[in-house]
Amino acid sequence: RAVGEMRVLVELCLPLVKEGGYFVAYKGANPEDEVEASLKAIRLLGGKLVQIERVESKAPEGNRTAVVVKKVSSTNKKYPRQAGTPKKSPL
Repeated sequence: RAVGEMRVLVELCLPLVKEGGYFVAYKGANPEDEVEASLKAIRLLGGKLVQIERVESKAPEGNRTAVVVKKVSSTNKKYPRQAGTPKKSPL
């Protein structure tokens, strides 16, 4: 199931990805607006949006989406911020 808003997931996960690696977020059926809102955070943290791929699912929630982000450059050492801060004040 989707666990959080995309800007928060990007800040918590992308700093842990090695350059050249990928971060894949499992989102709901229509994440386009959420992904659009996260593009600044993706760039700031050294990522590049690669693909938004529909994933067929038999789950009760219906079809899902995989949002694929490639780590293209290093992330500033100040990220991720202290626990709770990304959720209270997303990038």
